[in-house]
Amino acid sequence: MPSSGVAGGCEISISIPASPVHRVRMATATLSARVTRLEKTVADILAKQPDKPGRDDWKSVVGMFDGDATMERIIERGAAIRRAERREVRRG
Repeated sequence: MPSSGVAGGCEISISIPASPVHRVRMATATLSARVTRLEKTVADILAKQPDKPGRDDWKSVVGMFDGDATMERIIERGAAIRRAERREVRRG
């Protein structure tokens, strides 16, 4: 913590480093506050989640990417990779 004063008509400024104990206390307090916030955030998120997934939840995503050119390229690229892997396995 800086300290300043006047000595012989000249202003001086010195810096006194915080003690290691002070730094540990501050770090612990900061960490404790962060953990408390994180725990509350996780509790809030969990409170919004249903107890278990619905039986037919999968139906809400069927067709989600129909007509999407990017997704079609991804699917085709994945199929090409699988075809190449099958050929490699057959060659032994």
